[in-house]
Amino acid sequence: MKLFNAKEIDDYKSHILMAGLRGGALGGMVSAGMWQFWLRKKTFITAGFVRTLTLAAPVLLFGVTNMEVASRDFEMAKNYSEASEKTALKAEGQQDDTFLGWCKTNKYKLVAGGWAASMVGSYVIVNRDKYMTKAQKIVQARVYAQGLTVIMLLATVFMSAGKQSTRQATPEQQEDSWKGDLQFVEQEQK
Repeated sequence: MKLFNAKEIDDYKSHILMAGLRGGALGGMVSAGMWQFWLRKKTFITAGFVRTLTLAAPVLLFGVTNMEVASRDFEMAKNYSEASEKTALKAEGQQDDTFLGWCKTNKYKLVAGGWAASMVGSYVIVNRDKYMTKAQKIVQARVYAQGLTVIMLLATVFMSAGKQSTRQATPEQQEDSWKGDLQFVEQEQK
């Protein structure tokens, strides 16, 4: 169990807030680009919900994803044991540079990219059917893409569970770990 002091909490909040603002700004640029594309194509959508979704979804997606990545990076920087273990592995040349290692560290990007690719790929396949309307094709493509996305999410859960099970401490270590953290925080506050 990690106990945080007020300065660490403030540092964490400011770090993820700035990352969220950077991601939101990037999402705002994507929204503006989508909006301009639709205005130029003269296919302006009249439904208010779709217009709102077009403006808000990229901002929220990029903002929240960037905050999550910044939170994970902040935790890795503060967690001395994992950071020192990584630097030791780098020094020995045993860093996990495999494709599976990349997938473990970039799982959110992988799921989002996989969803987009499966959406496009499934639409291309469904678009061959000449008897369905365009709306039916979009719904069918979404259903197929949703199935593939659920499979990818389950795969990331299994990768995370595998990573967690390899780092489990013994019950004695878990029982005594809070004592050292408490002594460290008490010394910092004095």
